[in-house]
Amino acid sequence: MSNNRPRLLVIGPLPPPFGGIALFVWNIYRNKILRRKYRIYIHRTGKRFKAIGHLRQSLIELGRIFRLFIYMMFYKYDLIHIHTSSYWGFAYNVIYFILSKLPNKNAKIIIHVHSGEFLQFYKSLSYGARYFVKRILETADSVLVTSPKWVKEFKELISSRLNITYITNGYDPNTFKIIDKVDARRRLNLPLDKKIILCVANFYPVKGHVYLVMAVKKLVHQRRDILVVLVGEGPLKDRIKDLINRCNLNEYFSMINWITPEALNLFYNGSDVVVLSSLAEGSPLVLLEALGCGKPFVGTKVGGIQDIITSEKYGLLCEPKDFECLAEKILNALNTEWDNDDIRRYGSKYTWEAVSLRLLSIYKIMLG
Repeated sequence: MSNNRPRLLVIGPLPPPFGGIALFVWNIYRNKILRRKYRIYIHRTGKRFKAIGHLRQSLIELGRIFRLFIYMMFYKYDLIHIHTSSYWGFAYNVIYFILSKLPNKNAKIIIHVHSGEFLQFYKSLSYGARYFVKRILETADSVLVTSPKWVKEFKELISSRLNITYITNGYDPNTFKIIDKVDARRRLNLPLDKKIILCVANFYPVKGHVYLVMAVKKLVHQRRDILVVLVGEGPLKDRIKDLINRCNLNEYFSMINWITPEALNLFYNGSDVVVLSSLAEGSPLVLLEALGCGKPFVGTKVGGIQDIITSEKYGLLCEPKDFECLAEKILNALNTEWDNDDIRRYGSKYTWEAVSLRLLSIYKIMLG
């Protein structure tokens, strides 16, 4: 490959841990589509381990920033793509936003906001902090978000001057694909005579597990042949476990720690419906992986979910926090005969390869 290819610096996290941004960076930039067109350099940010505290992480980031600054004094980049979230994730990346233009004045800068909570984060800031965030985003040559809905909302709330577009997440069709449901359940030792509801989400308030538990409490009055499998970790896990116990729902729930993608594919295929009760989202990987496995999705009308589930042929949606509606949608999904092959075909437009092509077109426009 030619050394005349533009130099692309990617600033963002890598797995582990296996968060949404880290998986985006990992899957996109190892893709041959982009590597054929660009010389790609990845500068890792973010935590390597979830248990690291904010003070220690801040010191780690300062060391990384110093190292990157030295590199940037000697190597010039044509395009710098900074991946960020909100709250502490955005705070850690502020210096990268400022640093990126200093030694590389001619570089094109992309700020990629992945978080479904960014607008709430922005609203929570003081006037001075909001102005600072606004100026950072305005200095970027382009801002990327995960939903077309946010293109309008970012311009209305933050600045009409933003050069903003959207790009979704993706999934790996070689990992997440249709296999036999009975075989998947046997390999996981899951019951064959139950309707299985799968929820893959770490235990944080924004994931809305409380509303899923309340929905199941209502649902069992109409169907008792269900098992809800919760896959994930997080600070609220014990609290959700206590809530399930207080609601006398233990026989209807099973909790699984975070697992490999290959094992997760078995859980998708062993389920009847995949559910997210989130209060905010970007374009969740869980949704895309479920579609890739041909599974119907029940979720909330937040973030990019509404842009992906555009037909009841693929899933059902309700308002966030409405556990009664959530129970109704889950029941409807369990009583529906779904065309799993049609769901998989629809989901195929969200593969990482398809997302890479979309990103390639954005880069091409940026560099003229």
